[in-house]
Amino acid sequence: MSAAAIRAFGVITFVLEAAILLVRISLRAVISISVFFFAATLIGVGLLFLRKWAAIVFSLALVALPIWNTVDTLGKAPIAWNLMVLVSAIVLVMPVIIIIRCWSLLSWGGEWFL
Repeated sequence: MSAAAIRAFGVITFVLEAAILLVRISLRAVISISVFFFAATLIGVGLLFLRKWAAIVFSLALVALPIWNTVDTLGKAPIAWNLMVLVSAIVLVMPVIIIIRCWSLLSWGGEWFL
């Protein structure tokens, strides 16, 4: 494991941002999408510069989404759907393991945490 894996997470964040731009959105959703883009850009830049705060926020997002999906589908969905949620949870938690293993390569940053 090296710092390249964490930098790749930053690049993936930017690629997903670009993919979201291709989706047509209503005028009402522009403000919420703008807030999301601002946060995702900060996290992506932080991951490219190997910052611990960006890794923590990225990891929390990757853990919160499967937990939310699992809690939301319990008792409402068939067993096959629960199995798909379990597989997606495992896939989304795998980058967290990489971040934990590369923690010593990260730094908190300079005066402005960037």
